[in-house]
Amino acid sequence: MDMQQGDFDRILFFEHARKTSEATYAKNPLDADNLTRWAGALLELSQFQSVPDSKKMIQDAVSKLEEALLVNPQKHDTLWCLGNAYTSRAFLTPDQDEAKEYFDKAALYFQQALDEDPGNDLYCKSLEVAAKAPELHMEIHRHGLAQQTMGAAGPSTSSGSKTSSKKKKSSDLQYDIFGWIILAVGIVAWVGFAKSQEGGLLYVEADSSGADSWKLDSVVDLLKQGAVGVIPTDTVYAIVCDLKSHSAIERLRRIKNIEASKPLSILCHSFRDIDTYTTGFPHGDGQGHADLFRVVKHCLPGPYTFILTASKELPKQCIKYGTAASKYAARKNAGVRMPDDAICQAILEKMDAPLISTSVKCPKENEWMIDPIVIADIYGPEGLDFVVDGGVRVADPSTVVDMTVVPPKIIRQGKGPKLHWMFAEDVNGSAAMHEADLIFPSGA
Repeated sequence: MDMQQGDFDRILFFEHARKTSEATYAKNPLDADNLTRWAGALLELSQFQSVPDSKKMIQDAVSKLEEALLVNPQKHDTLWCLGNAYTSRAFLTPDQDEAKEYFDKAALYFQQALDEDPGNDLYCKSLEVAAKAPELHMEIHRHGLAQQTMGAAGPSTSSGSKTSSKKKKSSDLQYDIFGWIILAVGIVAWVGFAKSQEGGLLYVEADSSGADSWKLDSVVDLLKQGAVGVIPTDTVYAIVCDLKSHSAIERLRRIKNIEASKPLSILCHSFRDIDTYTTGFPHGDGQGHADLFRVVKHCLPGPYTFILTASKELPKQCIKYGTAASKYAARKNAGVRMPDDAICQAILEKMDAPLISTSVKCPKENEWMIDPIVIADIYGPEGLDFVVDGGVRVADPSTVVDMTVVPPKIIRQGKGPKLHWMFAEDVNGSAAMHEADLIFPSGA
């Protein structure tokens, strides 16, 4: 078996996850989440076993998943994982009729999962895979690829050294299906294991290039459920939550100790988001007023925070909240960022909506916190739900530009360079008041 370092690391990871789940089961056999994690780890490990051992592990995983469904029959991730188990079992079965029975079971569980969680892209993809699976099964067993498919060192070894176009096509199909199945099952086991290890805090290590953005699916799911967590940007780290969740915004304020009267800011994926939640950037009117949108779009995404007039779509919690002094009651501006960071943009794209944001500073020293491990240690006990580790950042904040005045005024110079259409002066007077009134987003 040609074992690569990545495969070896996965085996160690999921073997640890299996043992952890087994120990948890001894304490609480009615924990459906733990049973699902246990099964997910078994399914991952089965990819690296001989065919007979793979079958045993898959059957053991099925038993765990069925046990979880006895506890919670509507648990959609368990139903989905069970569909993966039957799909994997089908590919190990040479007989087409017997394999079809497994594929049919898999499709049934995938559909049930989708019924419980409509619109889930991963579950929709599962049904597509199930539809292609019988044809792929026939190709695999026709060319004797079953031994390579399961019980080998993961999908990276699936193509072998054969060069015929027909076998290459089969190998490519095999990679397409099994690469996804292994990845999908890994998400279930990995996410659950990470949660259990951090005592409720999900800690995700993500590649700064965004190459492993699948790891972020769990983070997005948590955000949509009202979680508060930390993600990287192109400047420093940010504490974020779903813009539409009032309870999450309250928790964010409590974790960061932000006064109720102070406005919050938003991280956006696109100009569409900016136009939805603010009145947007001024366009030229042919009467001497500059077309600022045309110049701004050349520096976004980038390390800038732009202060814009908020629209009615932006929750009042982000603009003004609670009993406020007159200066707060009058202002309806919001700080807006569109970070040039692969991890941050991947999360925003998956959310399909902006995130409420505030930069991460040390509560005592009031200095930027750039190490995600330290952030987890400091803010984890305060109630964070997750931390996405994109590496240690540089304490270089974004450049803050007030777009509500003409010409646009730099409130503070940061990572983003001063452009020709920006006006800079000493940060005094009204500019200083802006900075005092606004809780800038990450890096501001």
